[in-house]
Formats: sequence, C-alpha cells, structure tokens
Amino acid sequence: YPRVGIVVGHYDSPDFIQLNLAVLRKHCGNNLPILIADDCTPGSIGGTDENRNAVLSGLLSTDSAACIWTNQVRFGHVLGDLSVLAKGIMWASEMKLDVLFKLSQRLMIDRPHWITKAVSQLKASGAAVLGRGCTHFGWKIRTESMAVDVSAWNRNEILQDLFRPEPRRFAEQIVWKIAEDHLGGTMAEWD
Repeated sequence: YPRVGIVVGHYDSPDFIQLNLAVLRKHCGNNLPILIADDCTPGSIGGTDENRNAVLSGLLSTDSAACIWTNQVRFGHVLGDLSVLAKGIMWASEMKLDVLFKLSQRLMIDRPHWITKAVSQLKASGAAVLGRGCTHFGWKIRTESMAVDVSAWNRNEILQDLFRPEPRRFAEQIVWKIAEDHLGGTMAEWD
C-alpha cells in the first residue's frame, strides 16, 4: 500500500492547527505523517518570532508524527500556497512517501477512510494529481484540497516553477500550468 502524508498550509490561526490535527487523527490514525507549513505567522500570537515558534511547536508536542515548518518571511496568498505544496513535496520525498495530500487550514475532511479512497482513485487513474475543479472561476484544480504523486512532482523544474509565480495569476492556475507543462495535463477527479 502506498505511504501517504499530509501537508496543511497555515497562517495566523493556531486553533485551526489543533482542530485539523484532531480531525485528521480521528479519521486517519496517529501514525500518519503531517507537516504544518506556516507562512511566517506574525509574532502577535506569541509576542515575538521566537515565542511564535514555541507556541506553534507546543501545539504539536503531543503528536510524534506531526512537524512544523515556518517560512522566514511572509510569502502571502499565492506564493505562500505554492510554497506549501513545494515544501510538502520535498518533505514527502525525504520521508519516502508515495502520495502527498495538500490541504488548506480551513479545510477539514470529516469522513472515515477518505484517504484510502482518494489514494486508490489517484493510483487507479495513472494521473499525477487528484483534485477538484472550480467551475465558478474555470480553474481545473483547487489547491486547497489536492493529492499528488510525490515521485512525479519531486523534480527540480517543477519545484522551481512553484517558486516562480506569474503576476496576476492564482495558485490554482499556476499549479495546473505545471501539470500541463510537466505532467501531461491529466488530473483524476476527487469524489
């Protein structure tokens, strides 16, 4: 069975981290690797950057399968979202994971066995990405909930493209362009 992990993007909401971890542990077990990717939450939650890091790390202190990574500067909405995916892919590769789920801090999937079903869908499709489109904006994929085949996405040219956002484009448009340019432009639709 493929090894799976989750990266959750985070900014300035420690309560979301606690809630996300509780929901993920409830439905996915205590051994699932989880990376919380923080986009340089301001020191306001702890007064200083050092205190912020202590607060965020303290949230994970009882969860041995979870870890945190913080940008040194705030990347903002688009580059921050892309950096979550890039760091998640690199982390998943280091952890020797096969599939990485990327979730936004606001998205909590409160269904049993959702990971097993989604991994099966991704692997059966042969696609390098599993996600949902957004017909309202015409996007092919939403970056707030997606899964990627780590070995397909962990390539220098893809990781570099994730850190080279184009002006006036959303993260969803950039991720889909990468999928088209480097991965054959196929996506499995997430049920």
